[in-house]
Amino acid sequence: MENSYKENLRVSFLKEFTKGIQKNKEWIPVFLCSFPVIATGVYRGGEPALASYLLGLYLVFLVFYSFIKEEKVIIERNIFFIPIAIFVVSSFIITIFSPALISSFIGFIEYFSYFLFFLSLIILKPEKNKFLFVLFIFSLIELVVCYTEVRGGRVNGTYNYASYIVIPLFLGFLYSFNLNKKVLKYALMVLFLVAALLTGSRIVFVFILILPFFLIKRKILWAVIPILISIILIIPNPVGRRIKGQVDIYSLQRPYLWKQATLTAMDRPIVGWGLRNYEKVSLKYNFPVKGKYERAAKIAHNQFLQYFADGGVILLFAYILIFYVFLLNFRKLNIMERTLIGLILIHSLFDNTVYLPTNFLIFLSILYASNREEKKYKIVLSRNVIKLIPLLAILYLLPLFSNYLVNRGEIAFQRKDFEKASIVFSIAEALWPIPRNSLALATVQEQFFLNTQYLHHLFYAFYFYERAMENDPLDWKIPLETYKFLMRNKRNTGVRNPAILLEKAIELNLKERTLYEMLIREYQRSGKLEEASRVYFEMQKIFSL
Repeated sequence: MENSYKENLRVSFLKEFTKGIQKNKEWIPVFLCSFPVIATGVYRGGEPALASYLLGLYLVFLVFYSFIKEEKVIIERNIFFIPIAIFVVSSFIITIFSPALISSFIGFIEYFSYFLFFLSLIILKPEKNKFLFVLFIFSLIELVVCYTEVRGGRVNGTYNYASYIVIPLFLGFLYSFNLNKKVLKYALMVLFLVAALLTGSRIVFVFILILPFFLIKRKILWAVIPILISIILIIPNPVGRRIKGQVDIYSLQRPYLWKQATLTAMDRPIVGWGLRNYEKVSLKYNFPVKGKYERAAKIAHNQFLQYFADGGVILLFAYILIFYVFLLNFRKLNIMERTLIGLILIHSLFDNTVYLPTNFLIFLSILYASNREEKKYKIVLSRNVIKLIPLLAILYLLPLFSNYLVNRGEIAFQRKDFEKASIVFSIAEALWPIPRNSLALATVQEQFFLNTQYLHHLFYAFYFYERAMENDPLDWKIPLETYKFLMRNKRNTGVRNPAILLEKAIELNLKERTLYEMLIREYQRSGKLEEASRVYFEMQKIFSL
């Protein structure tokens, strides 16, 4: 009797649950498409590589689901689809011609996941108002997190960087602007604006300046804007202090950064250096600023120059094309859409606006929501073609599984289980031959030599060091580590001229004084005093500038 009652209760629950889904089925694509934004956002803006791989894996199966949902897929014509497709194809082209193919390919699969996201939007067609509402909920979450960090200096929400959290905060501000209830509307606008000020990002000041140009019909703003500007400059706050240059000498050195990015790009102006290589190649033109960025700037702090350096005029043109289409259709967009896209355009001139995956996804979401085309296309794919879509998951499964194996191998290495570590690292390196995996395997082989004194282990270790240099010829640390390996084992390796490795490291990083000193000592030890003198004068010339 009790079992019968439980079974009836279960059946009744399933019926009600099914009815609820059928009644609110329009929310299913909304949640499916908004999940990547929220998930990457709460996970530090999606910056960790693991987040990018998981994002890509999810989107592959989301696109697969989109195609198997119906036999005839109806896609609404989107004015931004072709520019975004050109952007992704451009990123693939520059990857092929990159001198560091592996690291550039990692960047490409991240950008390919953005294309999959936009494709899933125009196939699943989430109801735009509901979709934007869910994104607004995400901005509210970031708002709450920001206010919990007020006592800790500049707020950054769940992101790693304060400057980038302003995008979801501005999204919330502009969405609040369209609410009907005035009290709630203005209360949320104030909360979002204050939170943006607490980030200390100077783009907030720019946002306040440009707001009237996008909301010109709201005449009251012309009276409010001067008051807000006065508050920023007079009342102590993070933005005001940064504008006055009272915090971080580096923060006023953007022109040096932009010059560095331009010079880096001009070395390969057509196809650039490839995605994810800027931090390594820009060392040649490092800017003379004291502080935490004295040795290397990770990004160009200008999205246009970043893409110019990463992908030359090819990728730069593709990014500009997106905004060109935006400007052509400016009058067709509503206030929220044109203001946020316009702000991203202007923010791109001062920082890497779409550096974090979450911000890129928000950008694509607004582009999707701003479409006003009514034409629709029917796409009919055979079942055999649709079944091939999950194969794209290999792009993201390989690095995910490799990362898991490396973590297991590191644990085994710490426990001195070198046999297991060697097997695990070997599989990881075969699946995903990035320098990290090759160097890990080289370290294990060197440890085997120390334990057994068998020379073939040194041979294998050197082979993997060379493999790491081949896979990433732009990283100066790899030839340096290879040189250190040879010096640790110089009695057994028999390498005649290890100074070549230091010369290579200096070629990649002209501003590392330690490299010059090591090379001088190496030439002195080998009796090449003329070479040592040459390196000394080069060092004096570099560091006297």
